[in-house]
Amino acid sequence: MFDHGGCYDELPTEYLRNVVKTVLHEEGLDSETAKIKISRILASLWVSSVFILKAEGPKKSVNLFIKCFPLDSRRHKQLDSDIFFKNEVMFYNRVVTAFHKFQIEKLPHVQRPFLIAPHCYRAETDGENDVIILQDMTSKGFVMLNRLRILGVPELFLVMRKLGRFHGLSLAMKTLDPERFKEVRLCLKETVYTKYYMDKLAREIIEYAFEDTIKEAKKHFSEDSPYVVKLQRFSEGVVDRMAAISYGAPNNEPYNVITHGDMWVNNFMFHYPSSTVKKDPDEMYKSTRDAHRQDLLRCYHESVSDTVKDFGCDAEKVFPFCTVEQQLKTSAAHFVGNVLCNLPHALQEGEGTDKDLFYDGDGSDETLKPLKLPFHRKTPECHRRILELVQDVVEYGYMD
Repeated sequence: MFDHGGCYDELPTEYLRNVVKTVLHEEGLDSETAKIKISRILASLWVSSVFILKAEGPKKSVNLFIKCFPLDSRRHKQLDSDIFFKNEVMFYNRVVTAFHKFQIEKLPHVQRPFLIAPHCYRAETDGENDVIILQDMTSKGFVMLNRLRILGVPELFLVMRKLGRFHGLSLAMKTLDPERFKEVRLCLKETVYTKYYMDKLAREIIEYAFEDTIKEAKKHFSEDSPYVVKLQRFSEGVVDRMAAISYGAPNNEPYNVITHGDMWVNNFMFHYPSSTVKKDPDEMYKSTRDAHRQDLLRCYHESVSDTVKDFGCDAEKVFPFCTVEQQLKTSAAHFVGNVLCNLPHALQEGEGTDKDLFYDGDGSDETLKPLKLPFHRKTPECHRRILELVQDVVEYGYMD
């Protein structure tokens, strides 16, 4: 934590310092006299570095969430940070703006349109000085929950409602203004499942995750059990199926939507009515998922339906409930593959630290090494959740 008055040297580049000063000036603060506190967040270091800046003036304070290229330029180059930044910049500059404008035009009676993301002060990209500056929502009482614990039932329902609202906006715009939706959709580019990135990193990591899971399944289940047999069969060609789903297969219309590209607990913030956050639930195992699964799907579907109804669309025609289960089966390769790849990272202590990400070289092997490391130190919780995923997807017929 730094508290150096008007000193901005803690931010890594002169370009970034100047952008921040400009933002503060536009918000009515003197960047040279305001009291400045800057802290670096030691998380999510794979493709970016993150800073929190708090600026206090005599009459006003501003709280900023600042995301820029990794401080280590080798990570920037090896992990192609610019590819991901370009997409995120387009999301804030074009997609969020278009959805907000669409709501205002079609629902003029709604005083507070659904907000997809925090207020964005800047989203700029030139391949060298990319930066995204958002409002730091902790100043509004929002909190990030412990990524090592499963979300409680109330939080899960809230996530499903918000995700349903977000997807409902896509379906409503696609129905009422298909040309504008197409324009918005084309602003975003696939980042991970491109031939370039697949050949460089993604294919090997995904295949490695499935191989690791198959080994684990064989230890827990008998080798001739449906869990092992179907998992092995499902893993054949799974990477290419994941890629096809990511591009929004034409035969999946009219249900393709713009969605969140990195949905995990560290990308959610929650606001609680009291000043104290509820404690993490004592129990949140498979029994809870079994008990609430159908209700969570209903919650998501009702949120989508309510959204398209707000715009005067026929919800049953646009997105009938039977489609929810069909979409889960259609996209099984994608969500299973992503969970198996990301869960070991999400549940390890110290994920994304400088130590884990250190490498000395410029070859892909030096990048793959830290990406594979979490698979060798999975916690008992991670083992349990991976095996439960395999059980679930087999029992629900998603691997048939």
